[in-house]
Order: sequence, then C-alpha cells, then structure tokens
Amino acid sequence: MIEHFAKENNIKIFRGSEENLFLRHLGAAELFNADVIVRITADDPLVDPKIIDDIISLYQQNPEVDFVCNNKEHTFPIGLDIELIPVKTLKKFESISNDPIFYEFFIGNYIFEHPSTFKSIGLRLDEPILERWTLDFSEDYEFIKQIYLHLYEKNRNFSMNDILKLLNKKPELRSINSMHYSEFSHLKYKKFRKQN
Repeated sequence: MIEHFAKENNIKIFRGSEENLFLRHLGAAELFNADVIVRITADDPLVDPKIIDDIISLYQQNPEVDFVCNNKEHTFPIGLDIELIPVKTLKKFESISNDPIFYEFFIGNYIFEHPSTFKSIGLRLDEPILERWTLDFSEDYEFIKQIYLHLYEKNRNFSMNDILKLLNKKPELRSINSMHYSEFSHLKYKKFRKQN
C-alpha cells in the first residue's frame, strides 16, 4: 500500500530485508547516497520534531561520534525515541550483521555495550518522564488516538510538552495503556540477551 502510494506520487522508496534492520538501513543509505540516517520508527507517531532537530544539532557539534540518540538513558517517554546513525558507523557492522540482535533490536544497544569501539552521545531530560507513548497494543492505539483527537486540530505540529500539558489536564488518559508499561523494547532486549 505505502509502496504503491509512493510510486503513484513519484516518491522514492526503498524496501530491503524484512528481518535484518541493519541491512535495510544500509541499503537505503546507499541507494539515496546518504551520509547520515535519522531513525524514526512507524510505531512512534508522536515523535516531536524539535527533539529531531536537537539530535541533528548535537551531531553537527560532534561529527566524530558514531551514534547520537535520546534513549541512551531512558528519560524521554517511550515512543519519542530518535537515533542518528552516520553511514560510516553502519559500515562497521557489515562483518557481524548476521547476529540475531540486528533482526529486532537494531544497533543502538550493541553500541552501548561496546563503548571502547563506538562513541555515542545522547540527549537526556533532567527529570525522566517514564510513560509509554508507542504503538504495539490496541490500548496504545486508543491512547494515541485520544492524543490526536485532543491536539491535532488545534496544532498539527504539537510537541512533547503539549502532550504533557494535556495529560496533566486529563490524567485519566494515562491509564488507557499503562498496563503495557513493562513492554518497552529495551526491557525485551535485556531478556533476549539473557536467553542467548
């Protein structure tokens, strides 16, 4: 469907490996001759454009680093994760890209586990916001739907702070998907590493 829409509207598109996220990202970067990839996932429809700009600015100030993100330390709501990966960093993974870690969890966690090989820096909030704003379950969909119903019509570019103001005004919205709080991908990753 998305591929069909892109072709009909003359939008360039790349489809790579369905399983290996590393290969998909490297293939897209090579096709579009990119130096850097900013990774935003489709299950995070509440990503704040200002945070994207802040990540890019941080990289521009530190072009020697291998990875920039806002989830090195989990202080942002889950669902606002942004990762900036220079293509030079991606290429360092070619020799180990068959490791199953790259099928689901991508490279961020691997980079954090190998600080002597990869230099990473990240944005963090002074006061963590430990909330779930991502889309995996029907309750997540209902939560995100309510956010859009309350904010989108007034401001199509609403921010993290706009969402927080809404949730403070209507705290009952937080309970819609709170039962899935422990399903964060970094927690699943820890379980995966213990098993393998």
